[in-house]
Amino acid sequence: MPFTQEGRPYIAMTTCIVIGVLVVLVLFGLELIWNRRRTGRLFCVPIPRPYRNRDSQEGIWQERYGHDKSADIDAVLTSFCEAFSFNSDDRYKFGPDDQVMDIYRALYPRWKFWQLADSMEIESLTMDLRKQYGFCVEEWRPDTSLADLVELAGKKRNRP
Repeated sequence: MPFTQEGRPYIAMTTCIVIGVLVVLVLFGLELIWNRRRTGRLFCVPIPRPYRNRDSQEGIWQERYGHDKSADIDAVLTSFCEAFSFNSDDRYKFGPDDQVMDIYRALYPRWKFWQLADSMEIESLTMDLRKQYGFCVEEWRPDTSLADLVELAGKKRNRP
């Protein structure tokens, strides 16, 4: 049996490494199972609590815009959910008057020592909207609501 310079066998070190890797894999698997249980999907972030307990806001969207902009509403809400890593099945939990920054602040309520940065949700959303609709960053305001994004998307899509 080969030994190290300290006189310990290599097998003991290899066993420790294998056990460490197995522990990490088990913890990762448990995190995936827990995430699936919380969100209904793998690799999705649960929507913040004030919005999670809501009924569907689809009726409010339809009252405000009718069926004319249903494709724009669906596309913007889907892009929003993808940028924030929310389950896209929950997209109609968000209403037209919900402000993007309010949802962001509900997701990141305060600084925590283990949460040094966000996942660049706002940046991802603006890049998606720029790619799909030609959305300019200059059109972004801190009080931008989801309805504002739908209206901008409709304007940009209908422009020649």
